[in-house]
Amino acid sequence: MTRINRVLEHMAKLQVDSVIIKDVTTIRYLTGFTGDSSLLYLDRQQGVLITDGRYTEQARNEMKFFKVLEYTPAGAHSIWAAAADLAKNAQAQVVGFDGAYYSYDDYTVLHELLGETYMQSIDFSDIRMIKDKKELDERVFGLMEKVGLRRDYYDRFPALLTKPLSICWRISSPAVPSAVWQAVWNTICVPWEAKRLPLIRL
Repeated sequence: MTRINRVLEHMAKLQVDSVIIKDVTTIRYLTGFTGDSSLLYLDRQQGVLITDGRYTEQARNEMKFFKVLEYTPAGAHSIWAAAADLAKNAQAQVVGFDGAYYSYDDYTVLHELLGETYMQSIDFSDIRMIKDKKELDERVFGLMEKVGLRRDYYDRFPALLTKPLSICWRISSPAVPSAVWQAVWNTICVPWEAKRLPLIRL
């Protein structure tokens, strides 16, 4: 819940009562849900993923701390109506939204549905940049697999691996060929302290 708490703290600073998030990357970061075509509603009392029947089972399996609201796609604006209803029921006076990911039509429709409620655009990118331990561990595991180290080395030799892996992290783009990865590992990481470890291939 640390990620959600950061959003709630940000909302409190901006005096925003609830938020309606459209960006799939932010939704995945906050909830773990990997589907799309959904909205995330969040206030101080609840978090609700609004989605259609294609994703309800997936959402319930992937999320722990959020409710799933299945809306009926009866019209083009059904999902927005469901989000607006949640904000109205919470008596939100100011509703935040990730404006960089809203089209003009998205904003217009939601604004009309909310009536007199004030809408405020919010940038969540800074919050997503803060990595928690789980995310850092997953990234390190990915780097270790890329260069041929077993995952259990991270638990057994965390101090030895931290420095060389932080160097490799800087070129962790999917566009970097595996041969380059191996070269960096051999020329930079291995001469550091990882040379003390037997390189057991996966």
